[in-house]
Amino acid sequence: MMRDFLWEGSGKGKRDHLVRWEIVSRPKSQGGLALGNIVKRNIDLTGKWLWRFALERDSLWYAIIKSKYGLQANGWDAQTSSRISARSPWKFTSQGLDRFLEFTSLSVGKGDRVRFWEDHWRGDASFCSLFPRLYRLSLAHNASISSMVSIESQSFRWDFKFFRNLNERESSNLASLLNILEGFSLSLFIPVKRVWIADSSGVFSCKSYFEKLIGSSHILSCFPSDLIWKARVPLKVKVFAWTVFYKGINTNDKFQGGGHFFLHAHSGASCIGRQLKLLIIYFYIVRGLYVMAEAV
Repeated sequence: MMRDFLWEGSGKGKRDHLVRWEIVSRPKSQGGLALGNIVKRNIDLTGKWLWRFALERDSLWYAIIKSKYGLQANGWDAQTSSRISARSPWKFTSQGLDRFLEFTSLSVGKGDRVRFWEDHWRGDASFCSLFPRLYRLSLAHNASISSMVSIESQSFRWDFKFFRNLNERESSNLASLLNILEGFSLSLFIPVKRVWIADSSGVFSCKSYFEKLIGSSHILSCFPSDLIWKARVPLKVKVFAWTVFYKGINTNDKFQGGGHFFLHAHSGASCIGRQLKLLIIYFYIVRGLYVMAEAV
């Protein structure tokens, strides 16, 4: 419906869809118009509530969700709802928890609220996913960091509570784990908090989450985003230039060929080819005329 309205408006009759919807739905920085993809947009918006749930522990809505569904083993998130009911809006929200947690980490603080194996607090992922064999050998499942470390002679000593001695391969994995843990220290005066690793600020934003859900694309890596969207020209001119870039204008050559031309990954040379050069020249001319008109 959104695709049809974009290209056909409210008028009658069918019109060509000039650019693929896959491109249209991407953020402007990735060459799209930031339209469409309602499913991922809804997932993106539910991420805001998953983020707030771990922060607003004193709020009434947190208490209601916690009492109704209970908490995950990590102590940060609510249990996923399995009840099929229109009166259970948390069901849809909680369905995106696993995807949401891929972009979160935890600052350790004293280490009493962060699980050593299951939570992501150091490295690229949780240790139970990075070292599954060691995790299976440990008796300290769901144990906090502080319960697995002791300080001896101003250095940390880890007790992983393996139920048997390690073989050569497992010892190699343990060496890799200890290498990741090198330089670690507990912070007694810094509170434990959740960190949003998809943004440099460490704070959740719908924009950064949506960009992660959409994913980057090498197909659009050569799109001149700043040239088009930051130019001082009317929006219609910008959209026209955007359509030209993707060869979506119904030119005579296009009608004669009877086909649609789109930018593909193997046509990287076209990004610096004649059409892009003509687009840049055209844009500078239009922008110059528009600036002159404003000055009159």
